[in-house]
Order: sequence, then C-alpha cells, then structure tokens
Amino acid sequence: MLREYGRVRKTLREAVAQHEHLCFTFGGIIGDWPALAAREAIRQDRRYGAWIDRVEVPIIRNRMAGASQGRRLAAAIAAPLGEHYTRHLIRHSAVALLQGGDTFQHYARWASAPHCTYDTHTRIHDRIDAATVSAKQARLVAGEPLRIVYAGRAAPMKGTGDWLDTLALLHAQQIPFRATWIGDGPDLATMRGRVASARLTGLVDLPGFEGDRDILLDRMRQSDMLLFCHKTPESARCLIEALVSGCPLVGYRSAYAYGLVATHGGGAFTPLDDPNALAVQVAELHRDRAGFARLIGDAAASGRLYDEDGVYAHRAELMRRA
Repeated sequence: MLREYGRVRKTLREAVAQHEHLCFTFGGIIGDWPALAAREAIRQDRRYGAWIDRVEVPIIRNRMAGASQGRRLAAAIAAPLGEHYTRHLIRHSAVALLQGGDTFQHYARWASAPHCTYDTHTRIHDRIDAATVSAKQARLVAGEPLRIVYAGRAAPMKGTGDWLDTLALLHAQQIPFRATWIGDGPDLATMRGRVASARLTGLVDLPGFEGDRDILLDRMRQSDMLLFCHKTPESARCLIEALVSGCPLVGYRSAYAYGLVATHGGGAFTPLDDPNALAVQVAELHRDRAGFARLIGDAAASGRLYDEDGVYAHRAELMRRA
C-alpha cells in the first residue's frame, strides 16, 4: 500500500472530481482504498455514501483466536484504530448504508443519515414457488427426517464446532435428520474428522466448495432449515438466500437475522454460543411438525422482500436523495 499510495490517491482524486455520485465501502486501514477515496471526497467537499457490510472489530478478534502473539498484538493495535477511522468517515458521509441490524445498531449513532439496507444477488425468478413450498410442508408433516443445510465458509467465525455439536446432540436424542454444510475453509478437514469420530457418517455431508449458485439455491429449496451458528456480527447473504428458498432460519440470535424475518416471520433463534439451546429449538420444531410447516411458509413470505433489483434500487434512491 505504501508503494502504490501516491499513484492510487491521484487516480482516486481525479475520479472523485469527475463523478456525480460517490459511494465507498470501508473495511479497515491497511489496503483500504475506499477509505482513501472518502478522504479525497472530504478534501474536495463532496458528498458521499458510506457503505458498511459488517462490524469489523469482533470479526478481527475472532479471527485472531489461536494466532501468534505477534499477530494478536498487531490486531489489538490495528482494530481500534480502524474502528476510529471508520467512525470518522461515517460522520462525514451524506448517507450511511448499513447492512443488516447488527451493523446498523453499531454504526448508526455516528451517521447523520443512517439507513438499514440489505444485500443479495438473488432475483425474483429465484423465489421458491408455491407448489414447492406445499410439497416441502407435506413431506415435513408426513414425518420424514429433517433436512438441514448451511452454505458458507468452514471457518471459526461461522461456528463450525457449535454446528456439529448441535447435530451430535440431535443424534443422541434419536431425532432423524440429514445435514449438509456446503463450503470450503480452514475448518473443513477438522469437521470431517469430527463427523467420523462422532459417528455422524451418513448423517452429515461435507462436500466442500460449490460454485454453481443454482445448485446452492436448489439445495436450500429442498431443505427444511438453514442451521447457523454465526459468532460475529456479520450480514451473511446465505440467510437471505435461504428465505428466498423458503428455508427457515434456525440459529443464534442476532439483530441481522431477526430483522430479516421481523415482518413475516420464518426464523427461530437461540442465545449465542449455546449448542444445547439450539438443539432444544430444533427438537421442538421436530415435535411440532405442523408449526414447522407454517414456519416454512413464513420464510417464503419473508424471502419475497429481498431481490437484487429491489435492494439496489433502495440503495440508489437513498444515495440520490442524499
């Protein structure tokens, strides 16, 4: 960054001067060119939108767990500096586009015009149809094994250990299920080892990375719940993709997850870092199949609130009005 700083700043200075609408996504200090662009906008007295996807400090802390002492020390210094820097840039923004409830709750106080927004790349034609919803509900009421899915990186911040703990508890209660975690990451090998040692082979599938979005959405359409154990305040798109697919959100409570289903429902949430409570929640859904079927319908209704054209039109209108 130091080597390229002057050249990039000149490019950004010219771009800021030449463009009518400005919007920058911030994510730290080192290598954060959008933040540099915002500084140029401030210098030129230009209005800009601040686009924030997640609360970075707790994510950095989670990522540093188990790291070397030197890396932890560097993160301990950089994280609060990055937070102060982000707040400074938000204060100078004309509009703050804060993705999801967690990000909004954290950063809204620093902005003059904060708005809770959402991000998805699903389109209207990706929505689950009524016939598929009805078929899924009928299969569930008939008592077939629960179909559980998650799609995302196999990484500590996603709660991979808690996810497997929850499934092991369900298996110990003889609750029938089939579960799939779609995604690659640093925890994948450990997860596969745990599946074998916990005698979950045949019940839990860990296929790794899947790059075809249509396959991912189809798997969610065929699943009864997205089981998630996120440990940091992020706004994962897979939760919206699940709702669009009529797949209820069952996992750790967060402002983001709760906000997604606040209007029509489609979620069941438990306290953070508690696989036992999450297993109890899934067991309750298993016993109340009729109620579970209604939750699927609610999830599909919530999913109709989110499509790419709609969420980006909302962002564009906020920027235009700013």
